[in-house]
Amino acid sequence: MKNAIALFTALTAISLLSGCNITRFSTTQQHAVGRELLDLHEAHTKKIISDAEYARLKSRLLASSHDTKLQQEGNNKTMVHVIAFIKVKPEHREEFTRIFKANIPNVLAEDGCIQYTLTADTDSGIDIQTKDPNILTVIEKWSSREALQAHLASPHMKQYGSDTEGMTEGLDLRVLEDA
Repeated sequence: MKNAIALFTALTAISLLSGCNITRFSTTQQHAVGRELLDLHEAHTKKIISDAEYARLKSRLLASSHDTKLQQEGNNKTMVHVIAFIKVKPEHREEFTRIFKANIPNVLAEDGCIQYTLTADTDSGIDIQTKDPNILTVIEKWSSREALQAHLASPHMKQYGSDTEGMTEGLDLRVLEDA
């Protein structure tokens, strides 16, 4: 009975907190991921961690679990990586960043989304690094091309496009798969 309750708790946590399909995890992973998601959700609810940190940690937890499951299955679907370099007009950078970050939880809740992170150049001390304070880089990981296509057609992405219209000067998009 105790194991059944623990399994139910893990399955409920994964379903409610991640918005993902729980069948992609083994029973052992369901227990571990469920416990970690519950702890993460509690820290977020108690305002111990920010919305952005919650989204980042949840994404990392689910990506780790999902990558393990794909390896166990022999990776029958092609993982898709996306890198988008967005050139933002300097006068809109702060507002663009705010709008983008507000949409991250919506994207992370999509079926097939493993990672969705907004990044900016940092000074690494590496001489050959190119830096541009007006380029924000989105790093994405999707379980399949179909998941990526569904993401692009989602209502919240259409709203994001409308909300950020005129704020950017260009986009360089790379869609990749493991070589």
